[in-house]
Amino acid sequence: MSQEFNILDVNSGLIFWTILTFVILFLILKKFAWKPILEALERREKAIKESLDEAARTRDESQKLFQEYKVKLDKAGAEAKKLLEEGRAMGETVKREIVAKAKQEADEIIARGKHEIGLERDKAVSEIRKHAVDLSLAAASKIIRKSLTDEDHKQFVLEAIQDIEEMK
Repeated sequence: MSQEFNILDVNSGLIFWTILTFVILFLILKKFAWKPILEALERREKAIKESLDEAARTRDESQKLFQEYKVKLDKAGAEAKKLLEEGRAMGETVKREIVAKAKQEADEIIARGKHEIGLERDKAVSEIRKHAVDLSLAAASKIIRKSLTDEDHKQFVLEAIQDIEEMK
């Protein structure tokens, strides 16, 4: 008995056993494999969802931190600007104080100079007066030696006054 096997021939016994094997394999897989596979997929799905939630939470937190740092940076910038302005104002105040002090010292030096000049002038006037008295005494002694007329007396007094004025 030799039978030829043709691929295109339909064998009902083979179909039955193939379907029966497939159903049995399906039931075995369903009972033993599908449940662990589905549980693994659910765990994987849950882990992915938790990772996404954690990433979103982290992103939100990092945005919040970024905003906080931005606010702090703005505050620091404003504070630095304020300190710079205070430094400039303090510098201007110190500058005005130094200029005022220098002006005051210059005024004091000028006042001392004027006072010293006044003292020297008074000293010079005193010396001029002393010389005028000496001249007057010398002139008077010459006059006494010589007799003068009224006209000579007037002329002598006018000359003495003129000499004194010239010495000033």
